[in-house]
Amino acid sequence: MTGIGKPIGLRLYPELDASLDAWIEAQPDPKPSRPEVIREALAEHLKAKGYLK
Repeated sequence: MTGIGKPIGLRLYPELDASLDAWIEAQPDPKPSRPEVIREALAEHLKAKGYLK
């Protein structure tokens, strides 16, 4: 998904930034983008908390 939705700015602490990059690097090609991974992680968290179906 690109070009839809509200754009937001996000600052990551160095340890989160490095961990995110390491996870992406471990994925098979084609590797997901940082925004894709962040959206997926946020959606999974919100589903687990009952805020997203």
